Amino acid sequence: LGHRTAMATVSVDGTARVWDCAAGAKVLEVHADVSDATVRATRAAVSPDGTRLCLGCRDGGVAVVTVGAGVGGVAPGVQGPVRHARAHPSGAAVVHASFLRTGVSEGPTFSRLLTVAADGSISLTDVDTCECRQLFPGVSNSLD
Repeated sequence: LGHRTAMATVSVDGTARVWDCAAGAKVLEVHADVSDATVRATRAAVSPDGTRLCLGCRDGGVAVVTVGAGVGGVAPGVQGPVRHARAHPSGAAVVHASFLRTGVSEGPTFSRLLTVAADGSISLTDVDTCECRQLFPGVSNSLD
């Protein structure tokens, strides 16, 4: 993203949009699969380097979209397929998603995705393979 700040939003119909905050302009739009309401996006996050968009879905899955030219590039657009993986086997909707910095020596990389589902479970997903690497079950709030 360089010096630009981007924000990702998701509408009720599951359409994700990425906005250039300084310009107030939409730079990317990814439409939901209208044939299956359970896989529609509920949350979205842009990687700090602007090359990927993560969509957290109602079915507990995540979808990773590679953005050609990067968000804020000359002509950003979806590049390649949208990969979808079950990050939360319980099927609880994803309520939070963020990219994690994993590399330091050769510059930062953002190859892990942290998601939190409505049931409190936390998942670490590999961005490149779209596979869940670690799942931490939710903790009950009960005082019993």
